[in-house]
Amino acid sequence: ETADRTVLQELLTTSRDHEPEVRAKIARALARVEGPESLNALLQLARDPVWFVRVRAFDALGQKSTLSAGPSVMAGLEDPKPEVRYRAAYALRRIHGMQGSVIAKVLAEGSPRSFRSLISEWDRAGFLGDLVAGLSTRDWSRFMECRSRLKTLIAAGVIRPLVDFVLVFPD
Repeated sequence: ETADRTVLQELLTTSRDHEPEVRAKIARALARVEGPESLNALLQLARDPVWFVRVRAFDALGQKSTLSAGPSVMAGLEDPKPEVRYRAAYALRRIHGMQGSVIAKVLAEGSPRSFRSLISEWDRAGFLGDLVAGLSTRDWSRFMECRSRLKTLIAAGVIRPLVDFVLVFPD
């Protein structure tokens, strides 16, 4: 809970412990330690054979919000466990925000369940409200980004978020 660089070597060693509960706690601690060593250990834990270790690793990667973790987080959207996919979607949102380019990339490279996990996380984070606010703003760049998100959803034929958009915000 109070990890820092002074205990990094012990954390790195313990991240390979045979007990999954220990590895999960280590992932949590590594979120608090800056540096490439902790990031590499978290990326390794994101591929752990035990699902709840992967959940903790993606949670930690989201807290770190490191761009270089993006490809591993994208891979996490394909995890067989829904809990892991949702936590990977959380990490992706923390790393890249709710940009249209993320939607396009997940639609192009991922499965439908990857996209559902992403949209579910974004719904939880207020995606539709953010989209409406962006389309109603006088900030041109924000308007264009929100317009791009909406066009990406329409072009992909994504029904649920678009129906929600119309039902929740009919104006």
